[in-house]
Amino acid sequence: MYTNPVFVIGLGGIGNAVARLVRQRFLQTLGDIPETILIRSIDTADQLPMDDAEKLPADSYVRLEGFAANEVINNLALYREIAHWWNYDRDVYSPGFIDNGAGARRPVGRLFFFKQFERIYHALYGAFSKPLDLAVQERLVQSGLGQVKRQPTVYIIASIAGGTGAGMFLDAAFLARELLRRVGYDGAGIKIAGILALPSVIDIATRESTSLEARNRRINAYGGLCELDALQRGWSGGEVSLLYPSPIGDFQPVAPLFDYTYFFSRTTATGYLYSDQENLLVRVAHFLYQMTVSDAGERLGQVTINVPEYFSPEQRQVAGGLVATYGAFGVEWLEIPRAHLVRRWCEQIGSRVAALVGDLNWDTEQKRNLDQQLAGRAPQELSNLPRALDLATRSAVELEAVAEFRVIKDVLDSISVAQKPDELRAALQRAIPRSHDSSPTSEDLSDDWTRRLGSTGSSKLLQS
Repeated sequence: MYTNPVFVIGLGGIGNAVARLVRQRFLQTLGDIPETILIRSIDTADQLPMDDAEKLPADSYVRLEGFAANEVINNLALYREIAHWWNYDRDVYSPGFIDNGAGARRPVGRLFFFKQFERIYHALYGAFSKPLDLAVQERLVQSGLGQVKRQPTVYIIASIAGGTGAGMFLDAAFLARELLRRVGYDGAGIKIAGILALPSVIDIATRESTSLEARNRRINAYGGLCELDALQRGWSGGEVSLLYPSPIGDFQPVAPLFDYTYFFSRTTATGYLYSDQENLLVRVAHFLYQMTVSDAGERLGQVTINVPEYFSPEQRQVAGGLVATYGAFGVEWLEIPRAHLVRRWCEQIGSRVAALVGDLNWDTEQKRNLDQQLAGRAPQELSNLPRALDLATRSAVELEAVAEFRVIKDVLDSISVAQKPDELRAALQRAIPRSHDSSPTSEDLSDDWTRRLGSTGSSKLLQS
């Protein structure tokens, strides 16, 4: 048995809020955070109060300090790593003394990253190293969780429309992959996912989407998306070279930038518009929590796209050159794919019925009594087999009228429409009631089986 390390890195205000909500979810659910799950946040401003999450402790939060940006820009000869990429007109772009945020300016966010690189480096290096500590590994083995597998997953959460997160998220992904390799993880097993907020997520908090500031946020997002898309197409060895401050220095990054990327906005898949930013981020945090603690994370990690019939995961691209590494859960981890679930459940029912038929002893039992034999076996195996036959022959739309599915549908709907954290928690904890009064008797089952098989014929059932 192995345990895969997971690292959650929040950049900027949006990233910090989600990181805090993820931490709060672990504390509320498990009482503590597992030693192989590390949460870190990097921001250029102080942590703001939140209704649903406490501030991150000092060892999990890196507050980058303000500095005189103009002195750096006017003396680029002293900052070789910054001079490598800073090519903005000094007369037009003079940030002055920057503190308490990057002011929704991507270059300023990246300037923070380079100017205070050493603090970011040590924060991530310490987090990445912790699961490989011998004492931690011994405790995991003793508790039955097994050894640490050197194939970590990193989630980088940021807005691509602001300043700090938008200016850092690309470099953070480059740095994370390089650092993980240097710490001792298996390079081929490293997975990095981007969880990126679109401009409308910030619009919720500012209560406006048409001002000059809102327009600039869209410009930020456009620039970030263009750079992201260009990098997601991959690169050949030596084609991309980065120069970071010590102790990383000059290096050639390994593709890909992100193994998969998720975008989220204020609009759900059903068209609902969130009016409260924190409620929206709670759902993103729930997505990350589920990806981390459930087998869904491992399964989704094996599929880098959401619609496989339109993509080729092997080639990682689709018609027109689009790269198949983007996903859009649209915030809605909880928007249930009902048609897929119904199809899967019906396939499981059909497989069980086929197994019952296949268990008949064809060499010795009288074939003319197959209907009766199968009907006799059914009550012993499946107490609700007539209902299963109903489900197996109904369409997805018709299934929503079946009593059992109506109950499930109500639960799924209550999850999907939950807007406030309390509503979401109540929906998730709601148990599906089960009625024993409607369970048919063995005699009813036998009669139903005989009627159904008599009308269709055993041979027709076997053929289907």
